[in-house]
Amino acid sequence: MDGDEVETDKKGKGKAPARPTRTPHETASGSNDLIVLDDSDLEEAETPKKVPWAKAQPTVPTSGPVYEACVCAVKRLEAKILSNQMQIKACEADMADMSADIAGQSVELVAIKAALGM
Repeated sequence: MDGDEVETDKKGKGKAPARPTRTPHETASGSNDLIVLDDSDLEEAETPKKVPWAKAQPTVPTSGPVYEACVCAVKRLEAKILSNQMQIKACEADMADMSADIAGQSVELVAIKAALGM
């Protein structure tokens, strides 16, 4: 490749030519040369396939007390999540009330400004 030619990727866009990597001595000396990595290997890499959850996480046999402790932990987390969701809904309702109050106050403010000629 000549110095004037520009390398292109699969989409036809130009890429800067890759520079050689620095030696450990050059790195230690504090050279500020720009290193351009060639990402052509990444473009050609195959995307990993998704594995269904049932196949990815096989069930593990557990004893009675361990199973019961896990069930209790799951129920406790579910209750905590539901509690947090209810708190969020309550906060959203409060915000809606505040928004309605602000809208009413804005209407009053506009009316007062109009009466004062502002």
